Amino acid sequence: MGSGAEGRDTASRLAFQRATFKGPLPPPEVFDGYEQTLPGAADRILTLTEKQEDHRIAWEAKAQKEVSRGQIFGFVVAVLMIIGAVVCAALDQAWIGTALVGTSALGIVTAFIQGPGQ
Repeated sequence: MGSGAEGRDTASRLAFQRATFKGPLPPPEVFDGYEQTLPGAADRILTLTEKQEDHRIAWEAKAQKEVSRGQIFGFVVAVLMIIGAVVCAALDQAWIGTALVGTSALGIVTAFIQGPGQ
């Protein structure tokens, strides 16, 4: 058997390095590596990132318009139901008026509890 010194000579070490980053672009060192590996890659990555950002902004604007439109339509329906309930009550149809007020109030309360986008 060998001495303790032989064991130390044949021993090896493994080292692992892990790097993570957040955001649409890699850190400058990694970005430079792309450019060195494939000239023009950095410009392509920037262009792709800009297009993706424009696309995301366009979708968010569209979603916001749809939410606003839904809120307006919901408000109009609730007001019409309440007006209908008042008219029914004036025409001695209290049970229909109660049903209209109850359903509109239930819808409004549900919307407030769930919040936007639910």
